[in-house]
Formats: sequence, C-alpha cells, structure tokens
Amino acid sequence: MKQTYTLTSLIGLALLFVSTQAWAQCSGQYALVYPSGSGTGTVNINNGSGPVTATYCPVTPGFASITVTPESPSTINVFRQSDGALISSRVFTDREVRNNVAYTFTLSASTLTNFTLQSVIACNNSKNSQITFALNPALTLSSSVASVCTGGSTTLTAAGSSSGTYSWYQNGVLQPETGNTITRTNLTQTTEFSVSTSTAACGASSQRLVVPLLMR
Repeated sequence: MKQTYTLTSLIGLALLFVSTQAWAQCSGQYALVYPSGSGTGTVNINNGSGPVTATYCPVTPGFASITVTPESPSTINVFRQSDGALISSRVFTDREVRNNVAYTFTLSASTLTNFTLQSVIACNNSKNSQITFALNPALTLSSSVASVCTGGSTTLTAAGSSSGTYSWYQNGVLQPETGNTITRTNLTQTTEFSVSTSTAACGASSQRLVVPLLMR
C-alpha cells in the first residue's frame, strides 16, 4: 500500500504540474508599464481586460516607451488603430517567461494616437488590450538654427506655459531669463538647452534640445 500511495501521489503531482503549465500557457496575462503624466503607470492585463488610457507629456516630443512582461509564452504585437499597421512585434519564449524577461516597445506619434496590444498565446487564443496614449507635447521648444559654427548664435523659443513664466537651463545651469525666448551668441561648443514650466494639460513639464557645434 505504501508503494501504491507513493505512486498515486507522484501521478497526482504530475497531473497538477501539467494542469498548472497548461493554465500558464493560456493565461495571456502580462504586466504593462506605460507612461502616464510625467511618470509611469503599471497594470496587469489578462483575458483582454479593459482599455488603458493615459495622457503622456514626453520630454522628447512624440515618443513613448511601453514595457511588457508576459506570464505566458506568446507573441506581443503592437498595432496603430487608425490604419491597422503593425508597428512592432516580439516573440517571448518559455525560457524568457520563466526568467521574467521584459521588452520595451518605442511608440512614435505627434498627436493623439491609439495603439492596440495583441497577445497571441500558445493555445492560439489571441487577447487584445487597447492602449490610448495622448502623446501631448504641451510644452514645445524650438531653435532658430539646427546647428552652429564656432562663434554662432541661436534663439530658443518655448510655448505652452499656463503661467507665462519659463525656467531656462543651458548645459544644466539655470539662466536668468524667464520669458518665452532666449538668445545665445558666440557659442563655442555643442550646447544643451532645456526649459520647464507649468502647462494646462500636463502640469509641470519640461523639454530639452541640443544645438550641435559643427567642426570645420
């Protein structure tokens, strides 16, 4: 009886293992980290759960990154809803799932754009999750020139402040101006400019821009 009991236990554990593995293969669940406001949000997607909506104010206009960590071997597809175009795709193997491998998709858009994430899992049961990003560069920053030669100049212009006051930085150093434009002359190196302010859509926002120095 002791041997029979042990064998039965092993069979039961094997069936439980297979059942658990089958459930994991078909769960379709994945963790999604997405940009939201000036930070990030995290949500667990399962069985095509409801849409994720976020307003994102990128420091680099028009770009956002989303990170996916699946709990099942699967293929994650990212589609743009407006035309159904496949933007990106990533296959996750069983080994990667067991090691909690994550993958970051970079999305690009200059206006409100809707994306759909599709998880095609091992049991051929596709599950979709709608991701809506308002890639909203509420604060904009531009330069009068794309680059400068030694001794050149540029004028930086910002727009989008709800207060009308801007904080300017040149190579990380706070500048005295608080208006929406600054001019710099006699530039002798590649220079990074950044500006920060409060915006109606995104609250505290910042933008940065690099004006490279051309070497002759």
